[in-house]
Amino acid sequence: MFVADAGVALWIAGLLLVGFLGFFLVLVTMVFRFLGWVWRALAGTESDRRKIAAPRDPDGRRRICPDPRCGHSNRPAALYCGRCGRPLRQPYDVDAHG
Repeated sequence: MFVADAGVALWIAGLLLVGFLGFFLVLVTMVFRFLGWVWRALAGTESDRRKIAAPRDPDGRRRICPDPRCGHSNRPAALYCGRCGRPLRQPYDVDAHG
């Protein structure tokens, strides 16, 4: 009986240990991500990174999100922004609408 109780206690202790380690790993990750966000905000590198990372088509027909905080470059047939979900305005086509 004592051996069975010790086995259960070891399982519970192991689960608690894994839970605490996972919690602290997530906590440390969140702190580092927050510090990176603060660093990018203070250094002003966020907008430069978005400009560099935006893919461009050779003919320049990519649809840019109208939200100034987003500015994501979407594919030409997109109806909504791929990053923030904001609706993209379709240009009026005279041939298609008469």
